Amino acid sequence: MKLRFLNVSGAALPDLLAAPLGQHGSIVNYQSSMVESITEFDLLVVDCSAIPHHQFETAGQQSFSAIKANRPVLLFRPTQAHKQTLAQYGVIFTYICSDSLCLLIDPTSSADGDPVALVEHMGAISEGMVERTLDVRNNAGQIETVRTDVFPVNKAAVPTISDLQPFISRVQQAVHRRSFGGTHNDVKASNDDQGPNLPPSDIPKTLWNCTPILLYWTLNPHGGTQDNFTPPQGNITLECLASVGVYYDNVNFNQPVQWLLIEHSGHLYTQINVNDKTNRGWSLAYMTIAGQNISSATMVSNQSSPNNVSDVTQYTSSSEFTVGLTAGTEGIAGNMSYSIGSSQSCSISDWKIIQKTPNSWLFDQQTPYDGTTDGFPDGAAGSDGVAALPTISTSALAFNSQTVWVHLPATKDSINVSYTYDVQCRFTWSESTGTDWSAWSWRWHTWPSKGFTIAFSSAYPTK
Repeated sequence: MKLRFLNVSGAALPDLLAAPLGQHGSIVNYQSSMVESITEFDLLVVDCSAIPHHQFETAGQQSFSAIKANRPVLLFRPTQAHKQTLAQYGVIFTYICSDSLCLLIDPTSSADGDPVALVEHMGAISEGMVERTLDVRNNAGQIETVRTDVFPVNKAAVPTISDLQPFISRVQQAVHRRSFGGTHNDVKASNDDQGPNLPPSDIPKTLWNCTPILLYWTLNPHGGTQDNFTPPQGNITLECLASVGVYYDNVNFNQPVQWLLIEHSGHLYTQINVNDKTNRGWSLAYMTIAGQNISSATMVSNQSSPNNVSDVTQYTSSSEFTVGLTAGTEGIAGNMSYSIGSSQSCSISDWKIIQKTPNSWLFDQQTPYDGTTDGFPDGAAGSDGVAALPTISTSALAFNSQTVWVHLPATKDSINVSYTYDVQCRFTWSESTGTDWSAWSWRWHTWPSKGFTIAFSSAYPTK
């Protein structure tokens, strides 16, 4: 059976999207005279760049109908205003509050009101700044910062079809799961963590919402030429599942409250170009998950994990809390309670983790040198060439962090919380003649950030 994609943009899809989609099925342009329903298609596609946000109501209604019919929705170039319209129609409740290249809205299991999962295509680093530094050292102990370049990333860079292909593959997985059966196992980070458990099936869907948002960036570190040597361009990927859960509770406090859980789980990994005594890179040096402090008079931090950690090489990140509901809440027959929790253990040998704030963590290489070092790090190179690096630095860092807040009293308002994902990587090159040696170290640093809009109305009684 050939897959069918319904385009409701009012215009033909751009080749950037139509070409990769066309490899997996046929694209049908919506006509007002059509008698077919959304259930006869496998995917709803909207080119938001063809629809001004103030004319997006029809597409918003069609997206709502598609999600209710258990059909994924693919949005191309949605702006923050487009996402706000989707939130007004109840298509999404938690989302990244900025413009996107592509956004997949994927019903997580069935058409009975279960939450959706979101997959954001970030592509290459598209915002923030990049710092590129070259440091030099030799056997005489001389050290010099040759240059440091700090520059904004070109936001006007046009993505290519090949750039979009990995994202379209994820879309294809979501479509095939519904058309041909299967389980919901593709909207997750590259490790096996699935985020917090879901409430029991008899808990009304209006009293909780958990939205997994898959974030991933491709990073291409590079350095300038020095002494006729230019380091090759690197290939590093940051992939993270951000699970955002809101849960209504009218038992455990003297007034109704809402629990908020934000969990980050994923991998930072490199396809290292070269790894020998002459040169090594691009290797991972450190990463931070730096979350905004959203505690206030009505938002109290309750748990964070891994907590009270400093310079450890193995940790367990976990959270757990109990939600209570009184009889009559949204029609439930009697008092009810359930637990929400998540736990994951990670080993980071030759690295360390430091909790900076209740909502921020640093993951840092510690041998043969500290990954946060500015300038040429001691131990990076010597007469024997470039020092060997830990396995994590040359392959992948797994990470997990969790923070829980209580909003008191319960509210229908929305909040924004931002996270910065700070990444540094290195390329080190050395040459020697007899007892004389020199080494060059390129340091590439970037700090993309994303903000989440979280609607507490997604977990609030309707009556």
